[in-house]
Amino acid sequence: MWGWIRGFIIAIAVLIAVLIGVGVASPAWATTPPAATTVLTSELLQDQLASPEPQGGYTVLNLSHFIIDLTPENSEFREEFYQRIQNKLKNANVPLGLDLRQSIIKGPFQLQRLTMKTATVYETLKTVLNAMELQRLQDQFSLFPDNNEGYKVNYLHLFRSPLLLEGTEFQEDATFTNVVFLHPIEGEQTKFNQLNDWSGSTFLRSVNFGKTRFFGDVSFIRCRFVRNARFEDAQFKENVKFGEAIFQDKGLFNRASFFGVADWQNSQWEGEGSFQQVVWNNRVMFNKSRFLGLLDFNNSTFEEAAAFRSSRFNQKIDFTEVSLLDQIDFSDAVFTSQAKLVVSGLAFDSDDAKIFGDKGQIGQVISVPSLPGNENTLRNLVRNFRKLEQIPDANQVDYTLKQLQLEEITTRIVGTPVNWAFLWRRGADLLNWLRLSVLLLLSEYGTNFNLILSVGGVAIAYFSLLFWLIDRCRYKFPSPILPSGVEIRWMVGSFMVLLGLSLVGILHSSKSPYFSLLCVGVILLPFPLGLVWRLYQKGRYHPLLDYPYIMENGAERQLRISIGSLPILPKFAFYRDRYTYIPWNRGWNWLNYYGFSLNNFLKLSFNDLRVRDEHLPGIVSVLVWYQWGLGICYIALLFWTLSRTIPGLNLLLYLS
Repeated sequence: MWGWIRGFIIAIAVLIAVLIGVGVASPAWATTPPAATTVLTSELLQDQLASPEPQGGYTVLNLSHFIIDLTPENSEFREEFYQRIQNKLKNANVPLGLDLRQSIIKGPFQLQRLTMKTATVYETLKTVLNAMELQRLQDQFSLFPDNNEGYKVNYLHLFRSPLLLEGTEFQEDATFTNVVFLHPIEGEQTKFNQLNDWSGSTFLRSVNFGKTRFFGDVSFIRCRFVRNARFEDAQFKENVKFGEAIFQDKGLFNRASFFGVADWQNSQWEGEGSFQQVVWNNRVMFNKSRFLGLLDFNNSTFEEAAAFRSSRFNQKIDFTEVSLLDQIDFSDAVFTSQAKLVVSGLAFDSDDAKIFGDKGQIGQVISVPSLPGNENTLRNLVRNFRKLEQIPDANQVDYTLKQLQLEEITTRIVGTPVNWAFLWRRGADLLNWLRLSVLLLLSEYGTNFNLILSVGGVAIAYFSLLFWLIDRCRYKFPSPILPSGVEIRWMVGSFMVLLGLSLVGILHSSKSPYFSLLCVGVILLPFPLGLVWRLYQKGRYHPLLDYPYIMENGAERQLRISIGSLPILPKFAFYRDRYTYIPWNRGWNWLNYYGFSLNNFLKLSFNDLRVRDEHLPGIVSVLVWYQWGLGICYIALLFWTLSRTIPGLNLLLYLS
């Protein structure tokens, strides 16, 4: 037994020794690069410049893995360094790359001293650049002919070399200002210990600063990135400025960390702007920026305020799974028809977290692809806008929530086989679906007062015409009872005007106007028209056939709300004595039917109009009660909509 244990221990020791000897396999970027130990001298500089090396499709000047001392104390070597490299790069027949990988640069570094200054004259540039470089330059700058009278000639600082900075450490300020880079920059894992300034530079090829650490202030003000700009996993320890920068292709900052203030004001993004999993530890400003492509903040964290004031968005803004600890401001922003603020999984992780923008606009652009997992997000947004007293935006988000709930219920209903078990299990779903459908189509879930008002106009006009028809158009052997031609013209004309205005209101205010009209039609047409058809089919032979069905209270004429009044005249004889039949022989008689419909539906009257209780056909009574019941539902929906659309009117707010 002891021998077996000893053998096991020896085997483990051998395995550990092997692992230590050969090392555990790991990605190349995870290994720490060897520190530069060789100091670059004049002799070494001359040797390296005399023998360029092929690398990655380019010929490069290999100054990698050196300690390059450019401090003021070493001014003689510093001047020699800039002058020799500039002459070598300028006089080369083909572009020479500058390889500074894994080098340590002491003292301030100024790249402009290595550039070629030239006028923007086509014939001059043609002698020093190849056709591809010349085309790249001509695509971005105005180049003039030799005969440049009347033209303003500008001068450019051209850097005609691929710049390799992978693992390079700049111990003091590094400036790359106002330079046109004709070739790529590879700066992965670069380290800038002090100020890093690229202001006014143009990058005609790709730029890669992935995993770079910027320990000082960073400036890319007025820079132009023609191709991809990659800053994935970069760390910005101090303030960073990208003001007025132009990204003509993708700007990729995924997993970057911003510890200082990030200023992107007046920037322009023609391609995608990607900030996935970015941590913003300080304020960020995108004011007056233009985003022509996708803007992606998926899974990012905003610990301080973010501002997008007066910015323009042409495509989707992705705030999926964003963690918000402070406010985000979209005031005065412009959103095109294709721009949507996707907020799936957005979390309000502090009491200070809020989103706000222009009232009535920001709620229109908020979107989520589906309901599951987003109920709390949408409810938090509703509370957010209500606290800010942006009632239209709160209602719009609530409307979006109810639409998604309706889609989810519809999917459940349609996806379940129809059988008795289905009817039992899904009964609640069917009722909820019906309730949501009606509320969304008739009032957009209490958020559209114009829509619900237009629906009421249709109902009042429609029932007024029906009551006029059954009261004034009767047949009796041997002669019928009909209204005069003047009354017919007034009634039909007024009906067409009121109905037309109400239909126009529905078409203009509803997000789904045809479905809203279909819903109104289902409620108003089948049952009442069926009753009218049955009434005329049976015929009406009863006492008091020559008298109106509607009576008016002659004791009072006043504007009042009569929600408590029922549409049928009371039976008590003393009370009935105050009522008289409406006059059929007056030219304005048609107005009585609008008054009765208004009273019966909206419970608002200028006079107390009711139907008689003696010798009243049952079908007429059913039709009157049907409108009265619809009116009760309509008034509740109307007050609910008012409470949700008028700030401070909280009558039925908490019933929503």
